Amino acid sequence: MSDIITERSANILSIQLNRPAKKNAMTLSMYVTMAELLNGAAKDDQIHVVLWHATGGSFSAGNDIEDFMKNPPAPGESPQAQLIHALIDFEKPRPDCEVPRGNSSFQAPNEKSFTRTSGASS
Repeated sequence: MSDIITERSANILSIQLNRPAKKNAMTLSMYVTMAELLNGAAKDDQIHVVLWHATGGSFSAGNDIEDFMKNPPAPGESPQAQLIHALIDFEKPRPDCEVPRGNSSFQAPNEKSFTRTSGASS
Protein backbone atom coordinates (compact mmCIF):
# COMPACT_ATOMS: atom_id res chain seq x y z
CA MET A 1 0.00 0.00 0.00
CA SER A 2 1.33 3.40 -0.99
CA ASP A 3 1.81 6.14 1.61
CA ILE A 4 0.69 8.71 -0.98
CA ILE A 5 -2.10 8.09 -3.46
CA THR A 6 -2.52 10.33 -6.48
CA GLU A 7 -5.45 10.58 -8.84
CA ARG A 8 -5.97 12.91 -11.74
CA SER A 9 -9.42 13.88 -12.90
CA ALA A 10 -9.58 16.42 -15.71
CA ASN A 11 -7.66 19.48 -14.43
CA ILE A 12 -7.50 18.33 -10.79
CA LEU A 13 -4.64 16.44 -9.18
CA SER A 14 -5.66 14.77 -5.93
CA ILE A 15 -2.81 13.93 -3.54
CA GLN A 16 -3.89 11.85 -0.56
CA LEU A 17 -1.75 10.98 2.45
CA ASN A 18 -2.45 7.31 3.21
CA ARG A 19 -1.03 6.36 6.60
CA PRO A 20 -4.09 6.53 8.86
CA ALA A 21 -2.59 4.12 11.43
CA LYS A 22 0.23 6.65 11.92
CA LYS A 23 -2.12 9.65 11.71
CA ASN A 24 -0.56 10.37 8.31
CA ALA A 25 2.78 11.29 9.87
CA MET A 26 5.22 12.21 7.11
CA THR A 27 8.34 10.15 6.39
CA LEU A 28 11.35 11.65 4.64
CA SER A 29 10.42 9.85 1.42
CA MET A 30 6.89 11.29 1.64
CA TYR A 31 8.31 14.83 1.86
CA VAL A 32 10.41 14.18 -1.26
CA THR A 33 7.44 12.64 -3.11
CA MET A 34 5.16 15.55 -2.18
CA ALA A 35 7.77 18.06 -3.41
CA GLU A 36 8.15 16.16 -6.69
CA LEU A 37 4.38 15.98 -7.17
CA LEU A 38 3.89 19.71 -6.52
CA ASN A 39 6.83 20.68 -8.73
CA GLY A 40 5.44 18.48 -11.51
CA ALA A 41 1.94 19.92 -11.12
CA ALA A 42 3.33 23.46 -11.20
CA LYS A 43 4.89 22.76 -14.62
CA ASP A 44 1.82 20.98 -16.03
CA ASP A 45 -0.45 23.48 -17.79
CA GLN A 46 -3.30 20.95 -17.72
CA ILE A 47 -3.43 20.86 -13.90
CA HIS A 48 -5.38 23.80 -12.51
CA VAL A 49 -6.05 22.56 -8.98
CA VAL A 50 -4.16 20.40 -6.50
CA LEU A 51 -6.19 18.89 -3.69
CA TRP A 52 -3.97 17.73 -0.80
CA HIS A 53 -5.92 15.67 1.70
CA ALA A 54 -5.62 12.56 3.87
CA THR A 55 -7.30 9.31 4.83
CA GLY A 56 -8.53 8.68 8.36
CA GLY A 57 -9.40 11.18 11.06
CA SER A 58 -6.19 13.24 10.96
CA PHE A 59 -4.67 15.33 8.20
CA SER A 60 -1.10 14.80 9.45
CA ALA A 61 0.63 14.40 12.79
CA GLY A 62 3.75 16.00 11.29
CA ASN A 63 7.09 14.16 11.14
CA ASP A 64 7.15 10.40 11.64
CA ILE A 65 9.57 10.42 14.58
CA GLU A 66 10.57 6.77 14.11
CA ASP A 67 11.51 7.42 10.47
CA PHE A 68 13.23 10.67 11.43
CA MET A 69 15.40 8.85 14.02
CA LYS A 70 16.34 6.13 11.50
CA ASN A 71 17.18 8.75 8.85
CA PRO A 72 18.72 11.76 10.63
CA PRO A 73 19.13 14.98 8.67
CA ALA A 74 22.03 14.92 6.23
CA PRO A 75 24.02 17.83 4.85
CA GLY A 76 22.26 19.84 2.18
CA GLU A 77 18.62 20.66 1.70
CA SER A 78 16.33 18.55 3.86
CA PRO A 79 13.28 16.77 2.43
CA GLN A 80 11.11 19.06 4.56
CA ALA A 81 12.79 22.11 3.01
CA GLN A 82 12.22 20.64 -0.46
CA LEU A 83 8.48 20.49 0.25
CA ILE A 84 8.42 24.00 1.71
CA HIS A 85 10.19 25.35 -1.40
CA ALA A 86 7.76 23.47 -3.67
CA LEU A 87 4.84 25.05 -1.80
CA ILE A 88 6.39 28.53 -1.92
CA ASP A 89 7.16 28.24 -5.63
CA PHE A 90 3.72 26.82 -6.49
CA GLU A 91 2.12 29.71 -8.38
CA LYS A 92 -1.26 28.26 -9.25
CA PRO A 93 -4.25 29.40 -7.21
CA ARG A 94 -4.42 27.66 -3.87
CA PRO A 95 -6.36 28.09 -0.64
CA ASP A 96 -4.68 29.81 2.30
CA CYS A 97 -5.33 26.79 4.50
CA GLU A 98 -7.28 23.57 4.68
CA VAL A 99 -9.67 23.01 7.55
CA PRO A 100 -8.56 19.56 8.69
CA ARG A 101 -10.96 16.92 9.97
CA GLY A 102 -10.65 15.66 13.51
CA ASN A 103 -8.49 17.18 16.21
CA SER A 104 -6.14 19.81 14.90
CA SER A 105 -4.52 23.15 15.63
CA PHE A 106 -3.64 25.54 12.87
CA GLN A 107 -3.37 29.22 12.08
CA ALA A 108 -4.87 30.78 9.01
CA PRO A 109 -3.10 33.84 7.58
CA ASN A 110 -3.92 37.01 9.53
CA GLU A 111 -6.05 35.07 11.99
CA LYS A 112 -5.62 33.98 15.58
CA SER A 113 -4.54 30.43 16.16
CA PHE A 114 -7.38 28.13 17.17
CA THR A 115 -8.04 24.50 17.92
CA ARG A 116 -10.85 22.45 16.41
CA THR A 117 -11.97 19.17 17.88
CA SER A 118 -14.01 16.44 16.25
CA GLY A 119 -17.66 17.28 16.15
CA ALA A 120 -17.10 20.99 16.75
CA SER A 121 -18.92 23.28 14.41
CA SER A 122 -16.99 25.91 12.49
